[in-house]
Amino acid sequence: MASGFPAIAPVLRVVPEAALQAQERAADQKQEETNQATLTAQTASQLAGYIREQFTTMKNHRNTSAGWNERLLSALRMFNGQYDPGKLQAIRQFQGSEVYAHLVAMKCRGTTSLLRDI
Repeated sequence: MASGFPAIAPVLRVVPEAALQAQERAADQKQEETNQATLTAQTASQLAGYIREQFTTMKNHRNTSAGWNERLLSALRMFNGQYDPGKLQAIRQFQGSEVYAHLVAMKCRGTTSLLRDI
């Protein structure tokens, strides 16, 4: 011992079989929980991505000519007794009457009345 430190005997740790198996089971269980958490996070992320994709698709479809946006606006104008801007411009061009027959509003009131009676 040239350095002046006493010699340290190597330490050998002895673990009983039952304790070793318990440690291995705990490590396996922790690994399984980590895997499950990762899988759950991936599934949630995939679901959120799918919902975002479907929302964008539907929003884009609504705004196309085949979508619902124009149909709903046209129905609202009919209910309110207003012509479409293009049709109103054509009526004004040949100096026709801008009076709008409120047939849709009358039909809606009649239907509402019938449904209330039921």
